Amino acid sequence: MTNHIQMYIKKDNISVVVEATKKVPDIIIALSIPIKDISDCCLYSLKHNCHDTSATYSGSQHEAAVAYAIYKHIRDKLNGSALELLKTKASNINCYVTNGEFTVSWNTQGSITSLRKTTGIALSCLNVYKLFPKYTENIKFLSSKGGDREVFKSVCGKVSKDIIKSVKIVVVGKINAKQEALSALIETIAKKFPKSELSVAAKGSIPKSVAPKTDESDKTELTVIKCSGLDAGLAADYIRNNTSLVSVCVSGEGVVLPIKDLSKIKKLQDNAKIEDYVTKKYTKLYTVGELPILLVYFLLSQGFIDANTAESTLKSKPTIKTIATSITKIIKA
Repeated sequence: MTNHIQMYIKKDNISVVVEATKKVPDIIIALSIPIKDISDCCLYSLKHNCHDTSATYSGSQHEAAVAYAIYKHIRDKLNGSALELLKTKASNINCYVTNGEFTVSWNTQGSITSLRKTTGIALSCLNVYKLFPKYTENIKFLSSKGGDREVFKSVCGKVSKDIIKSVKIVVVGKINAKQEALSALIETIAKKFPKSELSVAAKGSIPKSVAPKTDESDKTELTVIKCSGLDAGLAADYIRNNTSLVSVCVSGEGVVLPIKDLSKIKKLQDNAKIEDYVTKKYTKLYTVGELPILLVYFLLSQGFIDANTAESTLKSKPTIKTIATSITKIIKA
């Protein structure tokens, strides 16, 4: 069995979890914030530049507009130009919402320097009060109306309280680090967190969410399988690999499928099929002692789990049996 480097450090509201393996070429970093009430549908629309109004997810387009503004700000600072890319080595920058957590993830070089630079940059981008131009661009796309500054301040007040509560950072991959280096790192990056700016009280009320503009030609039929955490990530991976559904994703509601007819899913409910899939995909990882960490690395790269689920998965150390049981439970629900 492989001995992994497992480290944890916390300062104020920021916690960093690191687990290392030599079996991947770099590190993936996931930064999760407990921003509540983000509309999954609106965030999806912003990410994919479409107006999908067929989904019935709960949540507000205003929180979605602010969250996506955070993502765009982090993305631009990490690799918005060739110069930023040279400095950060960041790639595969993504955002998503699962289990009430808004997550931004990215890959970078497996060194303390790259980890410090990229996480410091990401934390410095969390001053939501500076994101009005990006917010108004997002809200205009969703509602055809420009952003109202008072509404923006009110939403920022709510989001700021969530950010101040907790910022979880999970780092998984090929990195050589010691606890002393991690302790020094969090002291440095914590200074980048704009706590004083976020503590500013905002006035005003958040209006009721206005439905995004509708284009009948853009509508798609969706089905949501209610689940969360590692269960959702494992089920989404199993479904995507055993059907022709390439756009399976995980949202705050569960596993989202771009279909209404579940006949394809019912064909996947056979216990033998599930066990065969898990055996083929995970036995080698388990044999070499790398199953939990490579599973987490993969699920983070797909946007299937948040930082909190990643940390709990690393601690619980799933096995072939527990993975099969998890998939069976969700698929047959």
